[in-house]
Amino acid sequence: MELDKGKEQFIECWTSMGSSWGINRTMAQIHAFLMASSRPMNTDEIMKGLSISRGNVNMNVRNLMEWGLVSKSTPNGGRKEYFEADKDVWQAARKMINMRRQTELEPVVGVLKGLRKVEGEGKEAEEFRDMMKSMYKLANRTNKALVRLEKNQDSAVLSVLSKMLK
Repeated sequence: MELDKGKEQFIECWTSMGSSWGINRTMAQIHAFLMASSRPMNTDEIMKGLSISRGNVNMNVRNLMEWGLVSKSTPNGGRKEYFEADKDVWQAARKMINMRRQTELEPVVGVLKGLRKVEGEGKEAEEFRDMMKSMYKLANRTNKALVRLEKNQDSAVLSVLSKMLK
């Protein structure tokens, strides 16, 4: 398979996986395009390479930078901005997990924490509180484990995951 075909196939694959990681289609497409590039790319090159609009590139590159997946540079003090993706897939996975944890899991933990103390008498209220306590405990432990995973690059958990995925 030719390099260009391989890159194209990688971009398609990464784009389809992106939605399950909480990344929109175009954002995943740009991320894959930059990961597969051997050098930093400017907005015009990304537009041409993926056949997408300038606004779409700008918005999604900004999101990728917020997630910490892409960095920006302006070589030699030029006016054009160039973008580059971190090629370390474990770092990228860690950053995606962290962003999803912050935007999805932490708000749930907060809601469940309050629901543990819902008022009411009787069996139904007690069962509800018990279920909320259990759900809070699970969500809170998951959140803490993901924080540890993100902070500890040599984590035993990461080692186990790595072995499982090989």
